[in-house]
Parts: sequence; structure tokens; C-alpha cells
Amino acid sequence: MPTLKKYLGYVLRFFDLLLMAISPLMMIMFIIAVIMGMDYGGAHLRLLSRLEQKGQVTTGRIDYISIHGNSLTVSLPGSDGSEIKGYLELKYYSEETIQSLAVGDEVTIRFVPGLNDYPIDLALEEHLDQVRGYFSLALRQVLIMALVSWVVIVIHPEVLFYGFGQEYLDGMQKVLTR
Repeated sequence: MPTLKKYLGYVLRFFDLLLMAISPLMMIMFIIAVIMGMDYGGAHLRLLSRLEQKGQVTTGRIDYISIHGNSLTVSLPGSDGSEIKGYLELKYYSEETIQSLAVGDEVTIRFVPGLNDYPIDLALEEHLDQVRGYFSLALRQVLIMALVSWVVIVIHPEVLFYGFGQEYLDGMQKVLTR
């Protein structure tokens, strides 16, 4: 009669075979995670650089806050005295900061002017430190993805050696069993 220990062995063997089967995909996932991390990091550093080097500070009025709380629309004064609209993403800010914003509030905005003075990048001037600190939050998901794929590759690295040929693998087996 099968025992619990035998069933546990079957489950562990299945899990081991599953990890071995997906280890080639994990190598691809690790490379994608590294590329995504470099892209996220570079995009965020470029945003900060544009805001700090080319940014202009002005006062604007909040016109609309999205239902999901992930963005808002701000009216800013244009260079010719007209009113221009800007789109501000709220993913950079803490929950307390987002909760403190309301439609009609006057806020100080740092923005990078684009074509026809249309604001490209916007940030709340009082909370620019939160935008600077967002870098680690942006990379958290990518780092988790890279770490999970790295662990699977470390558990089953056999796929890494497929291109070496059988002679190399036999030689490595002899070295490892000494």
C-alpha cells in the first residue's frame, strides 16, 4: 500500500521534472528581465534628467482625477496667456500624497515644455523626491522575475550545457565524480 512518503516522492519528482522542462524558458525570461530592468531604469533616469535640466516650475489647477486614481489632468498657464492641459501620472507618489489631492486644488508643477508649449513630463514640485525614489519600486517586479528565473536555472542548469556536446559532458561528469 502506497504511503505518504511515496506520494510525496512522486510530487517532488513531478516538481523537479517541471522545473527541468521550463528551465530553457527561464533563461529567456532572465534575459528579458535584464533588458526590461535596463529599459525601466534608463527611462526613469531620462525623466529625472529632463525634469531637472529643462523643467519649468509653474502653478496649475487640478481639473480631473481619474476614477482609478492613477492620473490627473492639470490646467497650466501657457506662454501666450492661454490655458494648456497637462497629464500627470500618479504612480510615482505615495497613497497619502494621492489622497491629499482634490479637483480644484492649486498645485506647483514642474514640467518639460514640448511642441507649442504642450507639457511633456509633469511632476508635483513639492513631491519631486518621491519621483526620484520611484526607481526602486519600478525595478521590484523585474528583480523578482529575474530572481525566480535565476533560481530555476541554478536548480536545473543542464540546458546551459547542451551546446558543448556529449564529450564535454562526459568529461565534466568524470571531473565531478572524482
